[in-house]
Amino acid sequence: METYDLERWKRDESFFGDKSRSLGMTVLRAVADGDQDRQNKQAETLLTQGVNVLVGCTEKSQYRCSHRDERAREECSGARV
Repeated sequence: METYDLERWKRDESFFGDKSRSLGMTVLRAVADGDQDRQNKQAETLLTQGVNVLVGCTEKSQYRCSHRDERAREECSGARV
């Protein structure tokens, strides 16, 4: 996903948000517009803030598990990634 402007992402976000809110969850959104370093920083910030669940979409597969694996080892936030 190169940018947030894609129509599919907007539709998926709407579905995800509606379903999450119907289950009593609060949805926070951060958009990196294809910038992997920015997305990593956003994920780290959300984890530091204590989110319970982190859902991320990245275009570069080598980054997909980096935060999950790092956090699993540290066990510092309790977030499901």
